[in-house]
Amino acid sequence: MKYTGEVTLTFKLTMFKNSKRIATIDIDPTDKYITIGEIQKSINGKTDWSFLGKNTSLTIDDDATYTFKGILIATNNPTLQINQAEVVFKRS
Repeated sequence: MKYTGEVTLTFKLTMFKNSKRIATIDIDPTDKYITIGEIQKSINGKTDWSFLGKNTSLTIDDDATYTFKGILIATNNPTLQINQAEVVFKRS
């Protein structure tokens, strides 16, 4: 992503279990506890930033069909350019 000034991002994910809504989760993609390949350059208030990161863990105990619907919400900043934003679920 590239931007000038300040930007706040939030992934808002709604979780469904067997088609019934059970939770809404807000995740700040920049608030990560594991980071891979992070490159951040800030010059004169202009930021160019890319990274892969682990933000949270989710434990699912019940065997069921789960569906996640999500949206990325950003502060109103006309300079913001996002080339790619993904939420990745991995089984561990």
